[in-house]
Amino acid sequence: MVRDEEERKGAQYERRAVFVVKCSRGPVIAVFLIGLLLTSCRRDSTGEDPRGEDPSRPAGWIEKAPEEVGLDAAPLANLRRRLHDTPSENVHSVLIVKGEALVFEEYMSGRDDNWGDDLRWIRFERDTLHDLRSSTKSVVGALMGIAINDGAISSVDASMVDLFPKRAIPDAGRKRPIQLRHMLSMSAGLEWNETITYANPENSEIRMVVSGDPISYALAQKPISPAGQIFNYNSGLTELLASAVTEATGISTEEFARNRLFKPLGITQYEWRKHSNGLPSAASGLRLRPYDLAKFAYLYMHDGRWHGQQIVPEWWVHESLQSHVVAHRVFGSGADVGFGYGYQWWIPKFEAQGKPVIVAMTWGNKRRAVCFRVPLVGSHRCADGWQL
Repeated sequence: MVRDEEERKGAQYERRAVFVVKCSRGPVIAVFLIGLLLTSCRRDSTGEDPRGEDPSRPAGWIEKAPEEVGLDAAPLANLRRRLHDTPSENVHSVLIVKGEALVFEEYMSGRDDNWGDDLRWIRFERDTLHDLRSSTKSVVGALMGIAINDGAISSVDASMVDLFPKRAIPDAGRKRPIQLRHMLSMSAGLEWNETITYANPENSEIRMVVSGDPISYALAQKPISPAGQIFNYNSGLTELLASAVTEATGISTEEFARNRLFKPLGITQYEWRKHSNGLPSAASGLRLRPYDLAKFAYLYMHDGRWHGQQIVPEWWVHESLQSHVVAHRVFGSGADVGFGYGYQWWIPKFEAQGKPVIVAMTWGNKRRAVCFRVPLVGSHRCADGWQL
């Protein structure tokens, strides 16, 4: 069983795709899913948002033609042809949002898996759930921001030790300087090796998963460097973040996510894979429709709001998308990319036509969910020639 789990979690495939997006005015969000070959409102005791849901607020996207929002339709038509003409690239879906409108939505066929279980070849459609892998981390980061804003957790200055008052934490004295901000930014300074392939049983995430008790495993890791100084990709820290939310609110991770994030966004179709002890895999186990993942991306491009409702605190969105540490070693490969890392978000910066383009990105095990914010470049078209 351990061997099977390691083999499933370790499957890796090389991915590459080229996209062209042109805009004439305002920011554009593009969510690409590339597959395997890869408010300040207090909570109540149920985790429901006391304001309730606004029945007049759309649960789905407003759909418009590209021309209606100032986009050139020709490059999008070329993109659609390219997606279907290159099945070997195994691109599963591409959604593009301009303003509050969904202007491009395309699904293809390809190979996928369900948290390591091979699903083989699938025809993807709007209602097909997609494995998010480490994009799950960004969702957990949002839950942490909501919990802090509620007052359930004091601040990002809280000590890791104080987040788990009921647990006997090994080396607690040496771990007390580790703050929540360090956990969020993968700079806790704990011993952890996720730079090697996930097919290697020595990979720390694999060891955590097969341990049967991810929280105890992550808390037991030794401090090897001062907190806040060195980025070290650590899925165990995300498991601790989700557990800390549950500890502080008394509400399970999945219930908190359902009531405070998924319901307000109109997300009803999802799956959250669980560890053998029944806890959801906070680091990599969430499955969403790309249609709904685009809503989550929209939140982070629009200060945490969906159709006028503040779902993720605005201040938290800004903090999360700030680079808090430079990531020199990337999970699964050890490659030096020099990306920034925020609060459970990768923060690289690229250029288009010589102008800076801010990109907030999550990815996992060669499978990527990418959220681009393409700013206006003068008064002309911008952002063409993405290669991922």
